[in-house]
Formats: sequence, C-alpha cells, structure tokens
Amino acid sequence: GEERAAAVRAWRDGTARGLQEEAVAAVRAAAPAGFQVLLHADPVPEHCGANAGTDPAHILSVADGVVVPCATGTSLLAPFAAHAGERTVLAANFTVVSQMGGSPRTLAADAARARTAGATELRLYHAGLASDGDLAAVREALAAR
Repeated sequence: GEERAAAVRAWRDGTARGLQEEAVAAVRAAAPAGFQVLLHADPVPEHCGANAGTDPAHILSVADGVVVPCATGTSLLAPFAAHAGERTVLAANFTVVSQMGGSPRTLAADAARARTAGATELRLYHAGLASDGDLAAVREALAAR
C-alpha cells in the first residue's frame, strides 16, 4: 500500500542522491580545476531512463548544471531554472535528426523558447547522425540567431 510505496520512494531517492553525489565527487577529484560537471536530468525524481529523475534543488547544489531533454518541449527546464544560480548551466537538449523524431527545422524557435524558460546553453543531440538536409536546417537556424 501507500506506506510501502513511500518507503520504496524514500529508499530510491536516497540511493539516487548518494550515487549522484559520489559520481560528481569522483569526476571533480579526477578532473582539472574549473572542469564543469553536468548531469543529464529530468526534474521528476521518480522518472528513470537516460535522463535520470532528480530533485532540481539538490542536483544543482552538487553539480555545475544539467542537460535537460527538450525534444517534446521546454517545460522540463522551469523546475531547474527555479533553483539555478548565476553560473549554473542549464543546457536544453534538442534532437536534430528528423528520422529520430527531431525537428531541426524548428530549432531557432525551439531555442528561443528554451532561452525564455531559463536555458543557458543548447545541446544538439545526435548531430553526428544527422542527414545533410537536417544539418543544413541546423546551420540555418543557428545563423538566424
């Protein structure tokens, strides 16, 4: 029931926080001074997948920033933006391969929405796999900026 679900959730959240803290600490210990540590993240703690669910306030107290999936919109940026400091990196990650569900032709408008939502950087997901047409659309979008 609810009690067991709450216990599992508390265990999962604590375990995830510990792993995130240990991973960031390990990178900081091995990297040169000034190296930025960013984590792919989703602001809903119970989400799982390539963009692990996190508590935005906690993760931004540990890492230098996050890379946020924005292929379906920029709404996931707001919870991180609410906890961002002046030097926090909030990278909006857009898929730019049409055959993978990306929308390189709307990149300029998508980037503008991301900036309004608090993004400080853009990431172009799988640009190395993009077709010539997709890359041309990306170049056009970035040149229009």
